[in-house]
Amino acid sequence: MIKNKINILRKKFHKYKIDGYIIPKNDDYFNQKLNNNYIEPHKIQCDKKRCYYSDDNGIFFADGSHISKNGAKLFVKSFENIFK
Repeated sequence: MIKNKINILRKKFHKYKIDGYIIPKNDDYFNQKLNNNYIEPHKIQCDKKRCYYSDDNGIFFADGSHISKNGAKLFVKSFENIFK
């Protein structure tokens, strides 16, 4: 059953040309609860339709678990509120 729902969702993504991160409703919840300690790098990496994994300066991720030097330069903005 869940596999069928995932396939339906994939077809809708393809139909409406949606690629990337879908912002979960709980982002607002965590942002409220954690205040400035909740980081949202997707707000830098993604727009309404796509998440970008590189720019003219290179890729944002070294592998599936680590950001690259170029990614660190981009995402450092996400951490500024925590270290104020």
